[in-house]
Amino acid sequence: MPFVWLLSTLLDLYFWVILVGVIMSWLLMYNAINGQNQGVRAVYNFCTSLTEPVLRPIRQVIRPINGIDVSPVILILLIKFTDYCLWYYLLPLFGGYHVPSRLF
Repeated sequence: MPFVWLLSTLLDLYFWVILVGVIMSWLLMYNAINGQNQGVRAVYNFCTSLTEPVLRPIRQVIRPINGIDVSPVILILLIKFTDYCLWYYLLPLFGGYHVPSRLF
């Protein structure tokens, strides 16, 4: 059961990294935050370095729709689906029987 919890927690953390990266890209695009600030740039580069290797293949399959990149949405849906499958299908294999209500 700790194995399933660890994988679920890592998926949740990755979800937040994607979300922070998307929001920061919007804020940088509209100059709402200073892109020259080293702290802002460091956080954005960190998020980008973690998400781009996964988002790039999705972008090759699904092109932007009217200039809007939907690859982060697709990746978030895949992460949430994988998290649900972990709790629903893998947890009973490790002796757990409780599916958390936060998934519904």
